[in-house]
Amino acid sequence: MPHLVWVATPDGVVREYSRRIERYAAARAEAGDGWRWESMVHPDDLEEVLAGWEATAQVGLPFDMEYRMIHRDGRVIWVHDQAVSVLSDGRYYAEGVFYDVTARRTAERALIQA
Repeated sequence: MPHLVWVATPDGVVREYSRRIERYAAARAEAGDGWRWESMVHPDDLEEVLAGWEATAQVGLPFDMEYRMIHRDGRVIWVHDQAVSVLSDGRYYAEGVFYDVTARRTAERALIQA
């Protein structure tokens, strides 16, 4: 499957995920078998992505964003990341999927410039 499927706890640690995450530059969480996703987000997009995540983790709003990600090989790629919140034990967990949309974004930019 070309998508990366994930489930994150309210503190932002991705606890369940498809193995594709290892192709990206995510850092393992300090405790447990989770991943920290913040290090993968392009620094210029991090503030906006964090704000979207907070709305999902704290209030239960859906998450739907396109942002730049730094791939493990140094390339900057665009991803479309979507998630829904699931309330469990009074806390919101996010279940989501992201996938590479770099080719589409490049084609759109070429059309605009033509």
